[in-house]
Amino acid sequence: MPYHSGSQPTFPGAATVSEYDSEDPPRRARRARRDDDSEDDRPAKPTNGLAVAALVLGLLSMPCLFFAGIPAIICGFLGLSKAKQTGVGYGVAMAGLLLGVFGTIVCTGVSGVGMYYSTFKVKEAAHRSTMVNNLKQTGLAMQNYHDTFAKLPPPDEQGSGGSSGLPADKRLSWRVTVLPYIEQGMIYSRFDRDSAWDSPKNKDFAKTKVKVYADPEPDSGPDTRIRVFVGPKAVFQPGTPNQLSLPTVRDGVSNTIFAVEAGDTVPWPQYKELPFDPNGPLPSLGRPNESGFLVVYLDGHVQFVKKNVDPKVLKGAITPAGGELPLLGGEE
Repeated sequence: MPYHSGSQPTFPGAATVSEYDSEDPPRRARRARRDDDSEDDRPAKPTNGLAVAALVLGLLSMPCLFFAGIPAIICGFLGLSKAKQTGVGYGVAMAGLLLGVFGTIVCTGVSGVGMYYSTFKVKEAAHRSTMVNNLKQTGLAMQNYHDTFAKLPPPDEQGSGGSSGLPADKRLSWRVTVLPYIEQGMIYSRFDRDSAWDSPKNKDFAKTKVKVYADPEPDSGPDTRIRVFVGPKAVFQPGTPNQLSLPTVRDGVSNTIFAVEAGDTVPWPQYKELPFDPNGPLPSLGRPNESGFLVVYLDGHVQFVKKNVDPKVLKGAITPAGGELPLLGGEE
């Protein structure tokens, strides 16, 4: 057979170019199909969405407390159960569970303590504000009484010739004497000042709650903490008919205590003041749960005093003629 240029060989067994070209594409296609079949036959990798949810909620339980903490605990337990089946997500679920427990118990507890402390501080500040106002009004009543009589009110009605024949704990207090100067003249006029504070004639008036004297506690009733010191070298001395005059206070009216916030309450009409001994211990002052107490000076200004104040300094402020330094602290 003659050879022609550009023609394909025709001898027996020879493969043509078109045969080679036609064989390649099917071979590649089969190889691609085998690769695809092998990928489709692989099992899907297991996941644990509950474990991830537990971790996310556990982290959110720090700022959100139990609102996210409890769901984190639930998801954590479910995530652990799924992890046992799939073998995936055990550590993540455990971390979410622990964070949920921490956020629910620890953070919520700490937040609760903080809220309680904040509420207590707000309540304490409100009580102090009320007591400051009450003491200022009491001090102003004392000054108005002094302007009228040129002397301080007596600690009880003995100095006024009223209930002087009664035992001390049955007499009327100075708080009754200054009632007209705190706009309570009506109550003052109804008291029988020759009878005991709890006598049948006075007991109904003794139960009347006088706002200026009342303790800020909601259930305090008519009792009061506003009391004066009575004793040797104090502003008020028992059995002394001639009361002190402000111009004679040698230590200065701004350095000498008139009344104080006592540690316990007493019926406001009763003469039951704080005993003072210059050489003895001081009585209980201020509410049990507070860090200090309020005092009102003879010039009418009010001061908060820490309970850990030096007793000598406090005694110096109680006495009107001891020459001691005044209490340290700012005016309320």
